[in-house]
Amino acid sequence: MILGFKTEIFGKPTNFVSKICLAYIFNKPANIQKIHTIRKGNRFKGGEKLHMATGVRTKHYEQFNLNIEGLQRCISVQDIKISWKEFPFFSTCIIEIDGKEIQDKSILAMNDGFTDTLNYEHFLKYFNTDFEGQIIHWTDYRY
Repeated sequence: MILGFKTEIFGKPTNFVSKICLAYIFNKPANIQKIHTIRKGNRFKGGEKLHMATGVRTKHYEQFNLNIEGLQRCISVQDIKISWKEFPFFSTCIIEIDGKEIQDKSILAMNDGFTDTLNYEHFLKYFNTDFEGQIIHWTDYRY
């Protein structure tokens, strides 16, 4: 499966390629990492081959995991549901992974690469509507 990664969100660089590669090279949690990705739908399965790339569907297509064996397979997937609840003076985000609500949403955002130029607030802005999909894992980390 092709996994396309943006190089910019909200006018800010994502640095997703380096965050994915650095997390793989150092094989341990860090403040600047991307150890999974979140995708809409239900089409990924553990064991599938991954083609990680930028510039998907353009002449600038570049697969960046081609020679990195540890980044070429989907290890597993988890279901994710993001719901927004509206109240008179504020709204709140509820995130469920495999049917269980997670309390520390900032860890999910950090592990999805929303660090440095992008942060937790950008994560909430990016996922600003109800959403159902999958977390695609290429590491052993699970929620």
